[in-house]
Amino acid sequence: TNETLQELDMSGNCMCSGAAEKVGAALIHNTSLRTLKIADNMIKEDACAGLGLAFEGNCGLTCVDLSKNAMFRYGAVGLCVGIARNNTMKSLILRECCILVGNVGPLAEALRTNSVLERLDLAHNDLEEVGVELLAAALKSNQTLTCLNLTFNNLRDRGAELLAAALAENKGLVEVSIQDNHITDEGAKFLDAVLPHPPLKVLDLARNKMTAAYLERLSKAVEIRPPNFWLHPSSLKEVGAT
Repeated sequence: TNETLQELDMSGNCMCSGAAEKVGAALIHNTSLRTLKIADNMIKEDACAGLGLAFEGNCGLTCVDLSKNAMFRYGAVGLCVGIARNNTMKSLILRECCILVGNVGPLAEALRTNSVLERLDLAHNDLEEVGVELLAAALKSNQTLTCLNLTFNNLRDRGAELLAAALAENKGLVEVSIQDNHITDEGAKFLDAVLPHPPLKVLDLARNKMTAAYLERLSKAVEIRPPNFWLHPSSLKEVGAT
C-alpha cells in the first residue's frame, strides 16, 4: 500500500525463499519502488517463479540486486522470463549467484530479448567458455546493454575470443570488465582487434595471465582509440607498465 518508498535494502538477512515470494507478490502492485536490494538472503530456485512474475508485472523498478543468493543453481527459468519481459529495469546485479556453465542459458535468452537493461553484473560466478559463448551470442543482438561485468568467471583464451567477436558486432557496450580471469597473450590478441571499434570506452583486463610481451601490442591498440577511451590502469600494470 505504500506509495512513496523508492529504495528498499533488505540485504544480509535470512528471508529465504518464502519471504522472497511475499516480497515478489507485493512488487506486482507497487509502483513507487525504484531500487530493491535483497542480496545475501539464502534465496533459492523455488522463489524464482514468484520473483519473475513480480519483475514482469512491476512498472517502477530500475535497479535490482540479487547477489549472493543461490537462485541460479538450477537455471532460474521463471526469474529470467520476468527479466526478459520487464520494461523498466536498468541495472541487474547477480554477483555470486551460482551462475554456471549448465544454467546460464535462460539468462542469455533474457538478455537477447530484453530491450531496456543497461547494466549487468555477473562477477564471481563460473561461466567459463561455454557460458560466455551463450552470452556472447545474445550480445550480438542486444543493443541496450552498456555495462557488463564478467570479473572472476574462470574465463580463458577461448572466452576472450568469443567475447571479442560479440563486441565487434555489439553497438551498445561502453564498459566491459573481465579482470581476475585466466586470459593469456593468446586470448588478449582478439581483444586488440576490438579496441578500434566504438562505442567501447572502458576495458578492465586487470589480474589476468598476460605477460610483458603483450604490453607493446596493447599500447598500439590504445593509441588508435579515440581520446575518451580508458584502459584500466591496473590492466597495464599487470603486464609491466610503470
